[in-house]
Amino acid sequence: MTSARALRNKALKTIRSSADAVAYFDANRRVRGYDMQVQRAHALSWNCDGTRLACGSQDRRVAVATVDSSCRLKCTFVGQGHDDSVDQVAFHCTNPNLLASASTDKSVIIWDIRQQKTHTRLSTRAANLYVTWSPCGRYLAYGDKEDRLHVIDGRTLSTLKSYESKTEMNEFAYHPSGKYLFVATGQGRVEIFKMPDLELVRTVAAHSGQSNCVALAVSQDGLRVAVGASDALCSIWSVDEMICERNLGRLDYPVRAVAFSHDNQLIAVGSEDHSIDIAYVNDGSRVHEIRLDGEVYSVAWHPQQLMLAFASSGDLRERDSGGVRLFDHHELMQPLIAEVRSLFRDDCVNIEDVEKALLSYKSNPRDWRDFALFDERNYTRNLVDTGNGKYNMIVLCWGPGMCTNIHDHSGSHCFVKMLEGQLKETRFAFPEDDAAIGPLAKTGESVMSVNEVSYMSDTLGLHRMENPSHSENAVSLHVYSPAYDKCFLFDQRTSQRHVSKVTFWSRYGKLSDSADVPFDRIQSCSRRG
Repeated sequence: MTSARALRNKALKTIRSSADAVAYFDANRRVRGYDMQVQRAHALSWNCDGTRLACGSQDRRVAVATVDSSCRLKCTFVGQGHDDSVDQVAFHCTNPNLLASASTDKSVIIWDIRQQKTHTRLSTRAANLYVTWSPCGRYLAYGDKEDRLHVIDGRTLSTLKSYESKTEMNEFAYHPSGKYLFVATGQGRVEIFKMPDLELVRTVAAHSGQSNCVALAVSQDGLRVAVGASDALCSIWSVDEMICERNLGRLDYPVRAVAFSHDNQLIAVGSEDHSIDIAYVNDGSRVHEIRLDGEVYSVAWHPQQLMLAFASSGDLRERDSGGVRLFDHHELMQPLIAEVRSLFRDDCVNIEDVEKALLSYKSNPRDWRDFALFDERNYTRNLVDTGNGKYNMIVLCWGPGMCTNIHDHSGSHCFVKMLEGQLKETRFAFPEDDAAIGPLAKTGESVMSVNEVSYMSDTLGLHRMENPSHSENAVSLHVYSPAYDKCFLFDQRTSQRHVSKVTFWSRYGKLSDSADVPFDRIQSCSRRG
C-alpha cells in the first residue's frame, strides 16, 4: 500500500485561477473504472490520509480499496454485516482504519478494516441514510428515514442527543472546527446545529421553498458550504456571514452530490444529468465536465491531491462493475507532456529539441500502461494528449506480427519513441509522378528498440511500421505535428494509393465510442488519376 507521505509527494502545483484549472484538466483528464467487488456502489469516502477509498453498495456490502504507487485502486476488504442497502459510508477523521456505514436495515456498523470478520453493530429505530464522524473523531452522527438526527459516542455507541425534524432531512456535514453541523433539509432550507449538544441555532433559506436541499459539503478551510438541491442548482455560501456568494446553474436535473477539493479551489457537482460539473469556487466558472452514461450517486475528492472518486449508474464495462471510477492525472507522464507542450508553444519548432525531449524520457510501463489498450485484431492508436491543438501524442500498441500499411503523413512531422519491444521500419520513395505504375522503391530498413527515437516526414518518403516479433507485444509513443485525420495508403506492388481516415481506439485511457481499426478506408483512387 502507498504511504501517506508518498501520496503527498505526488501533489501537483497549486490551482490559483480558473485558467490554471482549465489548463490542468486539459492535460489531465483520465477516467479509470475499478471493480470494488460489489454491485451498484453509491456511497464513497476517503480515509484521512488518502490511502484507502471505501464504498457502500445496494448489495448490502461495504468494500475498501487501497491506493498503490500509480494511484490505482485494489480492493482489499469486503465487509458483509448489513441485511439491506448501504446508503452511506464515512471514514474516521483521524483513524485511517476505522469506518462507519449506515444502512436501511436499521443499523449502523463500525468496521476496523484490519479485521475483516469482526465489526461493531448498532441497532437503530429506523432505516438509516446518512452517517458522519465529528472532526475530533469522538462523536458519530447518523440520520434516518424518519427525519431524525442522532449523535452517539463513538467509543461506547451510547446515544447522546437526538433531534426530530418537521421536514425532510438529508445530507449533513461537520464544520472543520467540530462546533457546528450543517444539515440539508426540505423546503429549500439548511439547518445549523451547535455540537455536540445538537442545538438548532440557525435556519437558512438556501433554495426556493418548492425544492429540497439534498446534498451538502463544507470546504476543508471551513470558509464555505455548498448546497445541492432538487431545483438543479448548487449554491455556494460564505460560512462567516451565511451569504450566498454564487449559484452554479449549468445542470438541468436535481443535484445529488457535491464535494470540495482538498485545496478548497474546486467543487464537483454530480446530478441526474449524466455528468459531473467541476467548477472554480472563486468565480463559479466551469473548468471541466465529466460526461457519463448514468446519473451520479456520490463524489469524493482525495484529501491531498486532485483525484476525484465518483459512483454512478449506467452500462459500465465488466471491470467497472462496482460502479466506482477515478478521475485523475496521468502524473508520471506529465513531465514529458509538459516539456513537449512547451516546445510546441511557438509556431517554429526545432525538430532536434523534440527528439532530445523524447530521448530524455526513459520508458516505464507504470507511466503509460493505462493508455496501452490492445486489440487482438489490429494494432491500436490511443490518444494521450492534443497539445492545445498543436499536435497529437499517441500510444500505439502492436500485437505480435502486426503492421501498418505503407503510408504518408499528410505533411505532418512524425516522432516515434519505443516504449516496449521492437518495431521494424521500412522506408520507400514516393512514386515519381501520379501516373507512375509499378513497385514502390525501398530506400531503407531499420529496427527500433526500447527508448530509441526516430523522425519521419513526407520529405523523407513513405514508410511501414511493424512488430517483427511473433510472440511479444510492442508499444510505441508517437507525436504528430500538426495532427491529421486522413492520410494516403500505398500498394507496394502497384503504387496505387487510397485515402484513409485515421481513428483512435481510445482517448485518455477510455475506449472511444466508435473504436475502429487504425486506418479505415473511406475512398479509393488510382495513382493514374
